[in-house]
Amino acid sequence: MAMRPGKVGVAVPGAEADVVDEDGKLVPPNIGGRLVLKRPLPCMLRTVWRDPARCERDWQYFPGCYVTGDVAMKDKDGYIAVLGRSDDVLNVAGHRIGTAEVESALVSHPAVAEDTAIGVPDTLKDETIKAFVQVRFDHVPSESLSAALIEHVRRELGPIATPSSLEFVASLPKTRSGKILRRFLKAKKQGIDAGGVSTMEGEKGLFLGGRISSVPLKRSEAWLRISRHASHCLADSLCHPERSRRISTRSTTASDDSVR
Repeated sequence: MAMRPGKVGVAVPGAEADVVDEDGKLVPPNIGGRLVLKRPLPCMLRTVWRDPARCERDWQYFPGCYVTGDVAMKDKDGYIAVLGRSDDVLNVAGHRIGTAEVESALVSHPAVAEDTAIGVPDTLKDETIKAFVQVRFDHVPSESLSAALIEHVRRELGPIATPSSLEFVASLPKTRSGKILRRFLKAKKQGIDAGGVSTMEGEKGLFLGGRISSVPLKRSEAWLRISRHASHCLADSLCHPERSRRISTRSTTASDDSVR
C-alpha cells in the first residue's frame, strides 16, 4: 500500500491495531482515541523485568487489548496517524489538545526561554491547562507578563487551549537527556508522590514555588556563550590545523572565565 502524508501506515501483517475511546469502544474513522493492539505480536515481550504488574496493567486496562500509551486516529482505509503520547494530550472540555501545541505557542513569545504545560483535574472541564514558564534573563516575572502570555496563547490557539493559570519557575525539571518531567510537575501540583526521579538533574527545590532567580538563567547564558565560542574554535581548527593547539588552550581559559 502507498504511504500517505502524516500517517505511519497500516498495521503490519499479523497485527491488529485499532483506535478506541475511554470506554474501550471503537471510534469512527478520523476521530482521536487510544491506540491498542488486539493480539500480541511475536516480537512483544511477555513481561517487564522486575515490574510484571506493569505489563499486566497494560493488558487489563481494556480487556483483550494491549494499551500502547499512544493517541492516534485511523482512517476508513486503515491508515493510522499517531498524534502523541496519551500523557502528553490534554482533554479540555472534550477537546484533545497536545501539550506541544501550548508549549510552542508560549515559547514563540519573546519573553519565554522555556516552558511546559500539564493538565490539572477539573470537575467541569475534566482538565484545565497549567503552564510553567522560565523567562529570558532580560525579562522579569510579573502579573502583567503572566496575563500577556496567557493572552498570547489565546490569540495563537483559541480560547479552548488557553491556560487557566501560569507559574514562573527558575528552571524546569529534566532528565539528564533533557526531557522535561511533566509528571513531576503534575504530582507536585496534585500533592502526590512523583515516583522515581533518580534521572532528574539539578536541585528539585528550584523548580516550583517562590520568586524566580536570575542566577541560573545568567549561568545558562554563560554556557551558551561557551558553546558558541567552542563551535567557532572547532570550525577554525578544521580550516587551520596548525593553530588547533593554541585555540584549544584559549578556549579552555575563556570557558573558565565565563563560568566564574
